[in-house]
Amino acid sequence: ITLCNRNGKRALSLETTNVYYGPGQGNGQILDPVTGEIRKPLKADIVNTAIICDSLKNIDFAMNNGLPSDVAPAMAEVHAFEALVSNTTKPIVQNVENVAQAQTIVDIAAAIAGGLRELQKNPFVALYIATEGTLVHSDETLAKVIFAAKNGIPFVYNTKLVAGDTAPATPAGALVVAVADVLVGILLAQLVRQGAPVIGGGFFTIEDK
Repeated sequence: ITLCNRNGKRALSLETTNVYYGPGQGNGQILDPVTGEIRKPLKADIVNTAIICDSLKNIDFAMNNGLPSDVAPAMAEVHAFEALVSNTTKPIVQNVENVAQAQTIVDIAAAIAGGLRELQKNPFVALYIATEGTLVHSDETLAKVIFAAKNGIPFVYNTKLVAGDTAPATPAGALVVAVADVLVGILLAQLVRQGAPVIGGGFFTIEDK
């Protein structure tokens, strides 16, 4: 899988041992860099995240680093994507909560790329699809997988795993469960569209109580 920048230039080659860096997403609170206040993220913070990502040569892609709280909650991910894509040319990994959001984000990206076919050829966005928990795959989550596969849009299928709780405590056991989890998204995507671009991902943590 290759992700491009917003201008269609190939940027990330997701194969072999290549490693790339970027921020996270979905933080509920941030530390205001000016006042030192701990507060909820605003859309302006996402704009600043994009500008910083765009300026730092060792940051390879952009994520929202927190959903904006000053917009309609049902459209927060869409606003986050708009803030990112308007302020960085680097590839974007964008979380989506439902198919409607995914459709809107793909429509925006396709308009920028010059059409869906051009976006498929030179994708600068990968959808981030998270499961509800270890070995839990809801109808809504699988609907997002089907949408991404049908449209030929790369997506990260993200499993949530707690070693020692929802998965074995040993690294080997946890990895087996994680791979089994991700294979659900990979298999479904390939059944929908052979060769659909899927990135196996995971949110790994440990039980520390």
